Amino acid sequence: MAKLPEMKLAHVGIWVQDFERMKNFYVRMFGFGIADEGLLNGNRYAFMSRDPKDHHQVVVAEGRKPETEQTTVNQISFKCETLGQLRQVHDAVTTDEDVQRVFVTDHGNAWSVYFFDPEGNRLEAFMDTPWYINQPHRHDIDFSMSDEEIYTASEAHAKADPTFQPIEDWRAEFQKRIPAGG
Repeated sequence: MAKLPEMKLAHVGIWVQDFERMKNFYVRMFGFGIADEGLLNGNRYAFMSRDPKDHHQVVVAEGRKPETEQTTVNQISFKCETLGQLRQVHDAVTTDEDVQRVFVTDHGNAWSVYFFDPEGNRLEAFMDTPWYINQPHRHDIDFSMSDEEIYTASEAHAKADPTFQPIEDWRAEFQKRIPAGG
């Protein structure tokens, strides 16, 4: 049983080295508005959102030491509703001078575009597929193909996996494994 009530992920905060560059990157790339900006314990903070119902979805906070090699975040993920939106993300990040490394992946249960912000934090834009296979799973996806070709190739690859099932079936099974009250 979970110790905490049911909650939804609401926002992510990351420590950054170059506050202005990182703030401007998230505003320019994702279209975040600055809800608030200020100082706390000598560090600058920017609270950003794309939804007025959420004061902040991403916070960038000054204070990451320059000698820190590893980022403080595994990844920040943004959900797309259509393959067209995912392609739009891909087009934008592959042509942006502040984006480091871009790669696309078919996880079986999602199609993803991964890229890295100016300080090396991994970002993901993804879209769920209508099926499930065990994770982690990574398979190349070719965005030069049409939407229909991507869908067909991805479904065929997923169906070749012995753990394949429609996502709704997997969700129903998984619901049974979530502890009561969790």
